Amino acid sequence: MIQKTGNGIEALDGVTDKDALQLINDLANLDEKKAGGVIGDNPEILGLIMCPDAIKIAALKWTRTCTLKNFENPSEAVQLAAVKLRGEEIKFIINPSKEVQLEAVRQDGLAIEFIAEPSVAVQLAAVRQDGRAIDYIHNPSERVKLAAVKNTWRAIDYIENPSEAVQLAAVSQGNGWAIRDITSPSEAVQLAAVERDCEMIKYIKDPTEAVQLAAVTSMAVAFKPTVGAYVIKYINNPTETVQLAAVQRDGTVIEHIKNPSETVQLAAIKQTWQAIPYIKNQTDAVKFAALEYGGNMIDRIQNPTEEMKLVAVERTWDAIKKIKNPSEAVQLAAVKQNCKAIEYIENPAQCVKDYLATKTIDPEILTIALKLMKPKIQTQAASLKIMPPKLAQ
Repeated sequence: MIQKTGNGIEALDGVTDKDALQLINDLANLDEKKAGGVIGDNPEILGLIMCPDAIKIAALKWTRTCTLKNFENPSEAVQLAAVKLRGEEIKFIINPSKEVQLEAVRQDGLAIEFIAEPSVAVQLAAVRQDGRAIDYIHNPSERVKLAAVKNTWRAIDYIENPSEAVQLAAVSQGNGWAIRDITSPSEAVQLAAVERDCEMIKYIKDPTEAVQLAAVTSMAVAFKPTVGAYVIKYINNPTETVQLAAVQRDGTVIEHIKNPSETVQLAAIKQTWQAIPYIKNQTDAVKFAALEYGGNMIDRIQNPTEEMKLVAVERTWDAIKKIKNPSEAVQLAAVKQNCKAIEYIENPAQCVKDYLATKTIDPEILTIALKLMKPKIQTQAASLKIMPPKLAQ
């Protein structure tokens, strides 16, 4: 019944008890891998004869079709070999020993599902291999719960009414994601979560001011090289203290604050001029604060007053180009800062022309100015010998 080939032996169909015995004897001359393969092709042989444990173990190791269900009353050595390979093999064992139970859950924590009344040691081994195994443990102790969430924060999903200690252990894993699955977390738990990742604030209902502050001032942001100030957008009705803490870190987050006070607006602008466009209903104090960055901020100010326009051109003469229909006073203030300002004034006032006629100006600028002046002023300029050569001819 046995054919020998150059690569080993090959079992034929229609084996009997005697045939199986002959096969087992011949298998003894093969290496472990080849022996396992032959048994794997003929797993029914194992049910026909009490073959040596070594052959059974080889079969378990080298073929997927062979499991403990192919054996009748397998020895503990075979059981151990089986569960070390696949923990779930324990489901085919009646009354497995403690050692077998431990080996099974060490290989696959979820195998505890098939163990009746596992000991604390087995429970701990199971959740340390896979925290989700706690789902199959009846009334787990605090110690087992802590071990489970330390393995994976996801284990919190399978724990009913976890203690604060268990909650803290869970949110301390990963990026604090466990907070999403905790009902009514304490302030300590909330703080632990946002300290891991400030974005966890969006999963906390009615966070305390302390938690809000911890979030907006956090440097812990998953996958984002920035501070946590922007998470203020996830907070409903943040207190002014929280608003100030946020804009002092990043003024542009004022965009996410509804009706910020003047104090908050000023703090945002102080942090960065880029906050200016995000401020609605700017007060005069806010507008003047913006101009501290320079006159060119004038076009970012809502409805600037005459005084503000004057401040703008006095600080930065070319801010005149951003002012629509500037008054005589604003025009004059600009050209007094720099005569080049005339280039940006479409209809210069007479007082501006008169002022320029009395100044010794760069020829290029004077050419622009004279084109805007009346002949009388041009004559006056020529008499003062400030007429550019091309215009004097």
